[in-house]
Amino acid sequence: MTWRITRGDQQFIAKDMAELKIWAASGKVQPDDLIQRPGDSEWIYAAELPELDGLIRGTQGEGPDEADFQKQKSEKTLRQIVLIVTGIGVVVAFGVMLYVMMNPPNPEDKDIKSGTFALAARDALVTKDCPLRSGPSGSASAVTNLEKDQRVSLVLKHGDYYKIETKQGQTGYVGIDDILPGYYLAKEEYKKWDPMFNPGQYMDPSINDWQVVMDDFKPTDVEHLTILAFTIGNTSQYDMDSIVLIIHFWDSTDPEMGREVKTEEVSLEEIIPAHGSLYHELEFEVNIEEIPRATMDVVGARVIDPPVR
Repeated sequence: MTWRITRGDQQFIAKDMAELKIWAASGKVQPDDLIQRPGDSEWIYAAELPELDGLIRGTQGEGPDEADFQKQKSEKTLRQIVLIVTGIGVVVAFGVMLYVMMNPPNPEDKDIKSGTFALAARDALVTKDCPLRSGPSGSASAVTNLEKDQRVSLVLKHGDYYKIETKQGQTGYVGIDDILPGYYLAKEEYKKWDPMFNPGQYMDPSINDWQVVMDDFKPTDVEHLTILAFTIGNTSQYDMDSIVLIIHFWDSTDPEMGREVKTEEVSLEEIIPAHGSLYHELEFEVNIEEIPRATMDVVGARVIDPPVR
């Protein structure tokens, strides 16, 4: 996992993050040096790299000199010699490969549901090298780095991130595009597990009615009591609770309903049974001149008694 550093028409390589940090602390890496992450195609300034925050020493010290480049060149030559010697081992490995070709594994061994390498529903495969972050955000710090084809366990889903646990017991968040959940791979498993990780998609909210209780002693351009009645349907096969709603109130005098008057986040602890519904009424103070338009989004929910692995 080498890091590439460019200064002018010179380029050198740090074998890992530890060496890069040592260079930064000693002043060998300067703020305006360009750095390329392992496996990345983009270059950023050293001063912009979060891992070097607090280590860059301005323009103090000198970067790697010609001796450093000659040393790396020698190391590269040595690696090439090692690769040539290693190539001899290919001859031996060829016999093993030939044996495998003559004795192919049983295709059933690879079956995702019952084979030797089956991926369980709550397991997932990492689809590319990526960081395991401390929170559900691209700006959250990296707990560790995940490698392509690494197996992890799903814990829960938070927006565009899954919370996962590695086999080493480390927990953190990874983007939904960076892993392949096991329950995606079989239709029956998908139906069984998807409500657990995407519960909001199985909640069907609808607003039944809202009433504005106008206080004659208040002017029209202040907040008035608004009673909102709504129903939430549960289309999944599991009971759910911990429902989180975002309710938007819109100015009905706006021809395009484009001005949001107020937003409220509401948490409901009531249980919504499988294939059932919940009726609820809430009171808000809303600044309106006429009866507002309201919309509702479900942003959170929890499956009660999720399926056993």
